[in-house]
Amino acid sequence: LSLHRGAAVEVTPVSFPKAKTTGVIDFISPTVDAASGTVQVVIKVVRRDPAQSILRPGLAVEVRFKAPAQ
Repeated sequence: LSLHRGAAVEVTPVSFPKAKTTGVIDFISPTVDAASGTVQVVIKVVRRDPAQSILRPGLAVEVRFKAPAQ
């Protein structure tokens, strides 16, 4: 999987799946955690309807990275 800034993602809050929305990758840390092999990614999300008002920093979400269009 190749991550890049501006890539589209699907964001689903773990406790509130009806507030699912989309976002874009805004930042990818250049540092990889040696112990886990993970990297920090910041995603910008736009809340489009009242059900998405639950979306706040720190909320546990599931992120699906969309395959690039071919």
